[in-house]
Parts: sequence; structure tokens; C-alpha cells
Amino acid sequence: MGKLEALMPSLNITLVSGPPGAGKTTWIRQQVNSAAETAVYLNLGSGNTPIDSTYLATEVAGLTVLPVEQLTDF
Repeated sequence: MGKLEALMPSLNITLVSGPPGAGKTTWIRQQVNSAAETAVYLNLGSGNTPIDSTYLATEVAGLTVLPVEQLTDF
């Protein structure tokens, strides 16, 4: 069983979208840091430069960064 499937019974999904510089990454960091439950981050638009994923993985303790390649099972 994968990480995402293990979380499915209690999965809450939040979609964040906006132009560059709008504060999306900052907002995500704040929300995840204040959440009591496990958080998984998936960036569907990172291309070959996962800057947001790398930043959040280093700044947010316990955050699981899910590579988009793992979505092929769905």
C-alpha cells in the first residue's frame, strides 16, 4: 500500500492556485505547520524544477512530498 492510499480514509484535499509571487508557497507552509494531522504535498505544475517542493520539504518538518509519478496508479 502506498503513502497516499494509507491516508485515503481521512483525506482532505486543498487545491492552491495563483500567479507567481501571490504567496501560495508561504500560505501552504503556514497551513501545514499549523495542522495537527499528517500533510502530503503534491505540485502538479513543477515540471523539471521542483522549487516549491524542495523548499517545503526542507522548511516543514514531517511533510511528505509526493512525486507526481506516483499518481499513475489512479
